This record gives sequence, C-alpha cells and structure tokens, in this order.
Amino acid sequence: MRGLVFLGIAVFLGFSSHPLMAGSETNRCFKGLLPNPAITVGTLASLITKKTPTFFKITDPTQVPGDSNPNPFHFFGWLDRNTGMVEFSLRTHLKTKEGLYRACWNGREKVHEMLNHFGLENVKMIKGVWRNGDNLETFDRLVATGMPPEKAASQTWTGRAAAREGFTEVKITAYDVNRGKTQKVVVVFSRP
Repeated sequence: MRGLVFLGIAVFLGFSSHPLMAGSETNRCFKGLLPNPAITVGTLASLITKKTPTFFKITDPTQVPGDSNPNPFHFFGWLDRNTGMVEFSLRTHLKTKEGLYRACWNGREKVHEMLNHFGLENVKMIKGVWRNGDNLETFDRLVATGMPPEKAASQTWTGRAAAREGFTEVKITAYDVNRGKTQKVVVVFSRP
C-alpha cells in the first residue's frame, strides 16, 4: 500500500515521467519525495566499492539529469602509512538545473567505514584541504562572525565527522586568502 501511495503522489505531482522514477520504487534509495528539497537517487546495490590496505573508494554510477559525470556521487579515501595521515573526498549532493539530488548513502557512515577499514590504530590524523564546497563555505561564514579559525574548522562537516571518531585537536596548516576571498584552507584533525 505504501508503494501505491508514493506512486500516487508522484503521478499527482507530475514526477511519473521523471527519469529517476523509472523502474521499481523499492529498488531505489528514495527517502521521500523531494526532501530538504533534494531527490535521493541511486541504490545501495549499485555502489561500486574498491578497497586496498591504503585506499578506500566508493562510486555510485547513478546518472543525474543535467550532469555528465559517470559517477556523480563518490567517496575516496587514502591512508599514508608512513605518517598515519588520512585524506578523503566525497560528493553526496549535486545541484543541476533540474534540481538538487543526493546520494542514497550517508557520508558520515562512509567516514566511519573507511577509518575502520584502515584500522583506527593506523590512523593518526585526518587532513582536510578545502578550496570550495560546504566545508569552506561553513568555515568562511563562521570566521566572518569572529570565530577563531581552529574553532570554525571544528564546526565544519569534516570537523564534526572527525570529532565523532575521536579526532578533536585542530591545527590549521595553511590559510590562503586573496583579495578577501579564501582560496584554500588546510586543516589537520588529530587525537588529543
């Protein structure tokens, strides 16, 4: 019955012809119709995972209307075994002219999965390099209010994800500003 209600709402709102509505509704990773107002796309079964002792990669081949990237949503993580430094890159949201889309997987869960894959005993630091995106936007907004840069970095998505895993010490190693605009922030999160 729930699937019929969902399909009925989709048809009523005019989404029945939307490319992401094709196929079985139960095979998709929809968490609701236009939540927040993003459309959640993809399936957990479609995720492509590659793991080595120092590399962790998840890609989602789900195509998003208006984007030509063959893997619009991704998570890449790598560990430098010599220093214990982990870096990662992820994309869970994508805005196109057709709308806002989000991956069907949770970035926080993937950070946790990646760190456990590498072995927490091997991970000494998490490094963030921000040139654009949500982390830099949050960082800039908080620094503009007078918050110290280290505190602002701890309040970003990556800062909160690192803190959940016990990496609560924050050190800014590069903070490049040109003509009042932040070009790059490099931050390292470590355990106390």
